[in-house]
Amino acid sequence: MIRAPSRTGTVRLDALTLVSAKLFEANGVVDLTASPSLAVVRGIGIAAVSVVPAPLPARKGVILLPPVSKMQLGVSVVNTGFRRARVTLVVSMKPTNGPLSAQSQTFHVELAPLQSYAFTPRAIGLVPSERATLDIRISGAPDSPNLARSKSYRVELSPSGHS
Repeated sequence: MIRAPSRTGTVRLDALTLVSAKLFEANGVVDLTASPSLAVVRGIGIAAVSVVPAPLPARKGVILLPPVSKMQLGVSVVNTGFRRARVTLVVSMKPTNGPLSAQSQTFHVELAPLQSYAFTPRAIGLVPSERATLDIRISGAPDSPNLARSKSYRVELSPSGHS
């Protein structure tokens, strides 16, 4: 119990008794360990995706590229939890037209608590006028409350301009 200051700037605290310590042990510890805000949690998520060459302006969910022969991705993954987390990243590109076949790459890493990791998959081959679906997915630890575990984009390449 805190008492009013007896002198300016000082406070007197009563000694903790065995009874109050046992009461906290019986009730307080249970309350603390049951508190969701104090629970140890793990969470992973995709923090950012970068594309080279820089996409042209397009609607949300579309990566619009000039007529290039390859695209380089960067995928940043974060562990927002307080435990180590094994993470698997899968990047797949499935063309809906054009001569190229589907491409897929898989990566594994173990992230320390509150650590991020930037994956740089091999360049993905493209052809002018190609249309494809790019899927980026992570698995491992549970979701981070504020980050996505998967992102999907429609990739569209401009025509080459050659007649």
